[in-house]
Amino acid sequence: PDNTTIWQWLDEDSSWRTYDDATLTLIRSAWANNLKYVEFATICTIVAGEVLEDNHYVLTFKQMSQQNTSSGSRRPVRVTTADALNRPPTHRWMWEGRDGNWHKFSGSANDRMSLLYESRKGKGRFKFKVEGFFGNDVLQIDFREMKMYSESGMVHRVRQEELAHTNNSKRDSAVPISSARAGAVWMFQDDDGGWTTMPEKDSEDCEAAFQAKRPEVDLQSGKYKVDFAKLVRVNTQNKGSRTVKRLQASADGAYRFQARLARPMMAPQLQKPSESWPLKTALETVDLSHYDEIVRKHQGMHRFYDKDFPPNDASFFGKESECTSSRHHVWKRLSDAAGDDPARQWRFSRGGLDPGDIVQGHLGNCWFVAMLSVVADRPDVMSRLLPRQTIEPTGAYIVCFYVRGKLTPIIVDDHFPVMEYKGCPTPGNMWGTRGVNKQLWVPLMEKAYAKLHGSYAALSGGVPLDALSDLTGAPCKEIDLPWKQKGLDKDLWSKLVKWHSKGYLFGTSCGRESHEISSALFDKVGLVEGHAYSMLDFKEVVRRKRKHRIVQLRNPYGNKEWTGDWSFGSPMWTSDTLRQVGDVKRRDGFFWMPYHDWLTYFFRLVICRLGKGPLYAGVVSHIHGREAMSGVMVDFKVPEGSGSLVSVEVFQTGKRGKEKGYALNDISGFVMKSDRSGEVSELVGMALLDARRAATLCAMTPLSAGVYRVIVLSMQGPFAFKQNRPQSCSVRITSSQLMAQRTGPLCMESARVGLHMMLDRAKELEWRPFKEVESHEVMPSVHLIEFRSYCGRCAAIVNSSNTPVKVTYDYRLSNNYFSSRPQAVVTDVVPTRSRQILVLVGCLTSGVWCSWHKTRETRSPEAHDPAVTDTIHVPMSL
Repeated sequence: PDNTTIWQWLDEDSSWRTYDDATLTLIRSAWANNLKYVEFATICTIVAGEVLEDNHYVLTFKQMSQQNTSSGSRRPVRVTTADALNRPPTHRWMWEGRDGNWHKFSGSANDRMSLLYESRKGKGRFKFKVEGFFGNDVLQIDFREMKMYSESGMVHRVRQEELAHTNNSKRDSAVPISSARAGAVWMFQDDDGGWTTMPEKDSEDCEAAFQAKRPEVDLQSGKYKVDFAKLVRVNTQNKGSRTVKRLQASADGAYRFQARLARPMMAPQLQKPSESWPLKTALETVDLSHYDEIVRKHQGMHRFYDKDFPPNDASFFGKESECTSSRHHVWKRLSDAAGDDPARQWRFSRGGLDPGDIVQGHLGNCWFVAMLSVVADRPDVMSRLLPRQTIEPTGAYIVCFYVRGKLTPIIVDDHFPVMEYKGCPTPGNMWGTRGVNKQLWVPLMEKAYAKLHGSYAALSGGVPLDALSDLTGAPCKEIDLPWKQKGLDKDLWSKLVKWHSKGYLFGTSCGRESHEISSALFDKVGLVEGHAYSMLDFKEVVRRKRKHRIVQLRNPYGNKEWTGDWSFGSPMWTSDTLRQVGDVKRRDGFFWMPYHDWLTYFFRLVICRLGKGPLYAGVVSHIHGREAMSGVMVDFKVPEGSGSLVSVEVFQTGKRGKEKGYALNDISGFVMKSDRSGEVSELVGMALLDARRAATLCAMTPLSAGVYRVIVLSMQGPFAFKQNRPQSCSVRITSSQLMAQRTGPLCMESARVGLHMMLDRAKELEWRPFKEVESHEVMPSVHLIEFRSYCGRCAAIVNSSNTPVKVTYDYRLSNNYFSSRPQAVVTDVVPTRSRQILVLVGCLTSGVWCSWHKTRETRSPEAHDPAVTDTIHVPMSL
């Protein structure tokens, strides 16, 4: 046997673990003698004596996998050498999808491809299988034709790509401000004569060679060469050259273009300091007087009939919809839909509200039903959503939702769509979501939500984030779960456990791209692709001296559950593990599954930051005016003596149930703290050009005592009266303590301060609402900084020199945008040691952005075309 080979297996954390010496000797001998498989009893780590599992295993060389004969689980296996483990990878394998884009193979598949290619010298056609990749298909790789074949008949081209090519920046002239480190940064001169920062790795390589006094250095695997004697960078492919220079950092490790603002004033103040704060946050309640009046009027008379949401096709399909259903339905009152069995009459609830009471119906609203299951576990929330939890003889019921951040009552009658079979209504068989054993609260919540959006059909299709926001009013966040992202499982688990202990709520969406997992595999393991699930609990269980991370989910269908490890009836459940987890009795739709499998089969996580304990809220509504930039300003005061957890959100009416062409406005906002003198001391939270129905400025952030200012502004708000857009927005401030607040008109000086403070924070890694931040030294000590979010971009000029600078910024070749400046060509004279926001641009739809700039020194006084009087574009001193 070859004693230099090292055999490893892939554990649950997607890390390669080396077999112990005894097992290695056995595997090497079997491999050398061309055996088909080898059996062994235990798997150990490289730490002597640490036994992970006391089970029996079979390692099959043809499939390069090991199987646990007790549980049936399989793990990939690979063979390598010590030199290969210590050598950084130089290539990676890619395959071409049906859309023409090239995709990376997963880690285990990439390793197997590289091993086959090297061992067979790039010749032949070979089969191999990678667990979780292309479903259960066995892949065939033909290295001569460089093609990949699957059992399903799909053919894809493959290629081997050097890692050095993938590490290059898409644009050499673009580098995040945050990449600059203490010491020095290297720059090259672009075609316009401006100085552009090198990519971070190139700059580090240049600095290391410069400090070592080497005459030259190769960059990007030989693509560029820097000659320190001539101070030029040569492109080895086309022989082009550019001048380079070294920029030394200041004593505090900051570069000149990172100069921060002086602490600007928050003036003008909203009110005189002696005046009181007229508003206060309060515990959330809802006014039931109107509902009580309706109940009183209909007592002893005819039952309540909801004219705003009558039992007709418009309430079911929507006013503008022409769709018809293959299943028939009729509208029935609650008493008519009860059936003939008196023992099975409707009840509002049976023993309290429980997630297991909910069974999804024929609507495609799993995104709402799954989140309703999550919220049903919180009595404090459900008591606000259902303030009257009894059967009402008058047929009038009240349900509350958070509409634009405010707890809003919705009154409905007891007409419900019922299934009809062969022309006869089926008693008690609700068309939509139903409650187990005829519990009314479940279909009642769905009907009120349908009325809120105009029809039942409007609830078909959605995202769990919207449902959690409407059910709780708390800030919600989506986290994408990238396919096979290394390290995500370790970092995310600790956060999930921490958030769950705080009372946060969770939802998750099932599905992957077809090239990652096939649809057949989802069905095989008992999951529904493209479906939303409730996420209820997280546990770490010790089984046979090994820790297992498991999560509890619920399918709102009430059936079709996970069939793998830790499912109901799995051999992983023992008396000891049952004791650690607690109640695992079989309940329809509820199941446990391994944490690493959840990361594999699910692509998105939704987090609702709803903590435990009482919450105080204040909602301020703002109607957009016709001024150039619409907005509102709110101050709030955290009381002395203790801090508070504070969330600030901005809401606007979403697209659901609206007519075609309805679009949302851009929302930008800032939360700033001032000290006792009124100067801005800290930027707490922000959102830039956010075009979603809910923009979160800060979420359950611990704030110390003091005065804080919230600035909310919109560039599209003034056009809401001419276009099909929301004509108002609302600001919701939630806190764990009672706070005072006051409102006033938008102060442009405060908005300008917020934007400039955002510019300071953009370079910090921990503050990343931006997709890209670029800096160009367009002149000595003059930098053009461009940063863009998911919905727009901002351009600013920083003049650290002692001479005024004239800047022309032209974006006439761009399309599908709206701007804070009335012209597509702006010309500004930026005073010495000042900086200015040149333009703030939002995207209407997908389009093209193209801009160019020209800068030069000038002796002219400050001037702007178009004028910037009392706007966010007025320059500010450094």
